[in-house]
Amino acid sequence: MITLKESIEIASSPKEVFDWFRNLDKNYPAWHPDHIKWTFEEGFREGAHCRYEERLHGDLHKARAMLVRVEDDRLIEFRHFFPMSVVCPGGSFLIERTANGSLFTATLTFRAGRLFSMLAGRRVESVKRHMKEESQNLKRTMERTASTISSLV
Repeated sequence: MITLKESIEIASSPKEVFDWFRNLDKNYPAWHPDHIKWTFEEGFREGAHCRYEERLHGDLHKARAMLVRVEDDRLIEFRHFFPMSVVCPGGSFLIERTANGSLFTATLTFRAGRLFSMLAGRRVESVKRHMKEESQNLKRTMERTASTISSLV
């Protein structure tokens, strides 16, 4: 197994970051230029199914997942369904409180060893780059929103 992990500090509260994910069906396309659509099929709760579409390394990927663990203002863990689960069983979004806001950490786990890494090295690198861009875009979005709100007060 290989786990990709990307963390970034965000000057927004864990609640604000978590609420942004609670509305991922609206926020997903703005999160990254390669994101197309996210749908919560049964609402945002543990056990709910979701679908998403995005472009990675030039290919369109459509996937279904289930939210297996949801802890308000802290954690969203998901598991992919077949066929995506064969390669990538799942991942998570962890939000931890820091002195200046939140530490956001995204993880994706792949069923792979060294052979997979050698054969799919460029694809793994593009997923890493995509995760980094997502984190940077989330930080920019959350901090811009926080800045706009505080200037209105």
